[in-house]
Amino acid sequence: MNRVLTIAICTAGTVALMGCQSAVNNAVTQSAMVAMAATPTAGGANKPLLEALQEENRSLTRTAMADLPPSGSATYTGFAQVISDRSVIPTASTELVGKANLEVGFAGTGSMTGTIDDFDDNGTEYGGSLTVSGGEISAGPNGPQVQSAVSGTLTNGGASYDVDGNITGGFLGPDGEYLNGFDDITVTSGGKTSNTNISLNAARE
Repeated sequence: MNRVLTIAICTAGTVALMGCQSAVNNAVTQSAMVAMAATPTAGGANKPLLEALQEENRSLTRTAMADLPPSGSATYTGFAQVISDRSVIPTASTELVGKANLEVGFAGTGSMTGTIDDFDDNGTEYGGSLTVSGGEISAGPNGPQVQSAVSGTLTNGGASYDVDGNITGGFLGPDGEYLNGFDDITVTSGGKTSNTNISLNAARE
């Protein structure tokens, strides 16, 4: 693989996602988390599920490059979190959490594709979706990571929010069982643009 891109990501466990680490639901198993992440939710259920998944992998170390498969692909299911400073998206919680369904390819330079949708903000649901496309697996300073473009439009209450940027995942566990990352995006609505971040936490099916 042509793994040359370097992105800053945490050395082990979960990235510091603006203080969203919690012990909520930390007894939920990985298989149960994957099943819940694939099930439609309402009433703001995404955030506690995200926190439970973070607890599943917070103590794991980064996967070694040599331990990633040389070919093939794997499906990762979990959550992505758009951080809002409320200057563009008037969120209640500043954390707009959506469900991520991603396919990571290991052959060649690697790839990550998929969709992030079913966003909610403390019980307020958002329409639209984000598309994850392209990508590359690279040797970062703390282990292998995969970065792709992310873009799309989210809607709520007659307003639309255009998202554009990157989404990055560092591999965690002996065989890359989890993806955990943080990256830069912009959100634009009504002529205003916010430079903000998106986080990722997902488990391999």
